[in-house]
Amino acid sequence: MVGDGAPAGDAPAAPDVLDAFVAPAIRRRIEERWWHPIEAASAAEAFLEDETFFADPGAHPGSFSDHGIVHVRDVARRAARLAEQAHGGLIPARPPERLRTVQAVAVLLAYLHDIGMVAATHAGRRVHAQFAAQTALSEGFDDIAADLWRTDEGGLRTRLTDGMPGESLLDGSPVDGPTVLREVLALSLAHSKSAVPAPLLDDPVALRRSLLRATFTALEAQMGLPHAALRDCPRSADAPTAAVARYDDVDAEAFAWLVDTRAVARRFVADVIDGVRVLRAADALRQRGTTQRTSAGYEVWTDLATGRALLAVRSRDERFAAPLWIDNVFSAAEANLRLSELTPEGSLRFAFQRTRFGSPEATALVIERTAFVIADVDADALGSFAGAGPGPGPGASRRIELLAPDGGDAFVSGVARALTQMWPDVGARVAIVPDEAGRPVDWEPLWWERAAPVSAGDPRLGGWFDRLGLHGLNLEAVDRVEATRGVRHVRLGPDEQVLRPGTAASFVAIPLGRGLWVHPVGGYRSAPLEPWLPVGVTGVVRAGERNAAVVSAEEVEVLVVPAERYLADWFRPYTALELRAAWARWRAADRG
Repeated sequence: MVGDGAPAGDAPAAPDVLDAFVAPAIRRRIEERWWHPIEAASAAEAFLEDETFFADPGAHPGSFSDHGIVHVRDVARRAARLAEQAHGGLIPARPPERLRTVQAVAVLLAYLHDIGMVAATHAGRRVHAQFAAQTALSEGFDDIAADLWRTDEGGLRTRLTDGMPGESLLDGSPVDGPTVLREVLALSLAHSKSAVPAPLLDDPVALRRSLLRATFTALEAQMGLPHAALRDCPRSADAPTAAVARYDDVDAEAFAWLVDTRAVARRFVADVIDGVRVLRAADALRQRGTTQRTSAGYEVWTDLATGRALLAVRSRDERFAAPLWIDNVFSAAEANLRLSELTPEGSLRFAFQRTRFGSPEATALVIERTAFVIADVDADALGSFAGAGPGPGPGASRRIELLAPDGGDAFVSGVARALTQMWPDVGARVAIVPDEAGRPVDWEPLWWERAAPVSAGDPRLGGWFDRLGLHGLNLEAVDRVEATRGVRHVRLGPDEQVLRPGTAASFVAIPLGRGLWVHPVGGYRSAPLEPWLPVGVTGVVRAGERNAAVVSAEEVEVLVVPAERYLADWFRPYTALELRAAWARWRAADRG
């Protein structure tokens, strides 16, 4: 089973805002070296061999929201735009050349910030921010650092060497310019609010102490330490990293520019730190909801009946797919977000896919988890600017706007109450405003009228169900007579549209052969669809809008299952142990 979209791909991005800050060739090299392995480590073939996954699938990095290539491109682009949007409001106004520094820092840090997620373990994730900081000063980054300096990406070399008339930041510096640039990139550590709480952004001495500890103490020595120890203690000389050798006296020389009191340094530090603030906000406002996926490109859903989270697990060759229950506080709420954005006025705005669920208990569960997500986004997206802006005024309202249909909705009101009860300071900034966005439009494909009803006595049904079960659908206990009510069969010709983005999800399509192509929104690549895997499930499960176009490239037979029928009889998610058994059956049959 697949949703409306496809996994993250590696198609080169079209020329865009990022080209002004880092060359496409350098971006592709970083993606290939660090971000591709994250996607590979998050694939089913990896985590279905990991016993820790079965103990708690929702806590495994393989089920976390996207930390792959699509994610880094999304965050970097958001950061470049958000810096301009926040300029003069959430961050102070400055001359164009200094704003460019803010943007360049945010974009370059974005390209490093989550590379540590390649260690798809609890311990590895815990120090993923430190991994990024250490990578910036590692031998494996030498070629990229040299190219960044040589080509003056984002104007940072010019900024370091020229500074201001008659004075350069590098004058009297204990280290050279290329090393200072790499230290700036090591501030990718600060994308994590657990590694660098927001108050440290306003305390250069404490921030430098955290950077010394995180960058020059071996990861193995940091994995077991409480976060407070990582922030407040001196670096461990007993477990140094190789980067220590770059300095004569690391404690005196590394990151010295952060505490340099000269005006040229203070200006540069202010621009770098505001770049960090922008990155934190852009990361917090990453793709969710309609485009919510894991690093391997697996869709994440909120089950309308229970309010629990679901993960669409797929094999790398896209020939096996199955829905899996996952218990994760954030996933269920994030998948139900239709919108999370920073407004031009400096407010956070949230809208929701669904505000009605199958029971009061399910509604209460999603309300509670949604409050956690909103408070977390607020802590990063607005909390990071606490010490930056010029105070209340245009561009810095700092409200939290919850969009509700017709200006009033029990679910949205419940979220507002939960925020007030759990985080009174957050709840005090909440405002419920009308949701003026229309619901997805109904759309009936041109081929619908020629689709013929499937008879419960059709001799092909047994073979169809066997093939569908083998490829991942949980159909062993399904009443096949009941499951075929309302199901249709159609032969499509070339260039016929099956799904249209933005329209209401009224059915699921199941190709019985090759011939369909999916063209997703959200930066995910177009791809051919394999037979026997339902497509359009994401919109149906969320009762939301389609997030992809699906078109026939050649003649292909398709089963069409109405949304209500699919949810009632076909959609039966697996537990982790059930999925393990289904995966083993598939692997055995595939090898045979």
